[in-house]
Amino acid sequence: MNTTDFVIFNKADRRSLLSQFGFSVKGTGKEAAILNSSGEVEKCPCCEKPLHPRRLGVIAPGSRRLFCDNPACFAIWIAEKKIA
Repeated sequence: MNTTDFVIFNKADRRSLLSQFGFSVKGTGKEAAILNSSGEVEKCPCCEKPLHPRRLGVIAPGSRRLFCDNPACFAIWIAEKKIA
């Protein structure tokens, strides 16, 4: 995996970045949720917790897969996919 494939973003850019990847955000603050193109709440593929803009951690390189801000979730996904 090449580190240049990662999207680096700051907190202020989260909503616009999600929009560019085809997601939307419903609500504000702690009640906000990331919705996929079907209007369903997006979940971290590892821990299965609903994703909130405040807890967005990683967008998997080369995909539109979102992960929460727990580094273990993305690390487990990398290990399972044998990407590293």
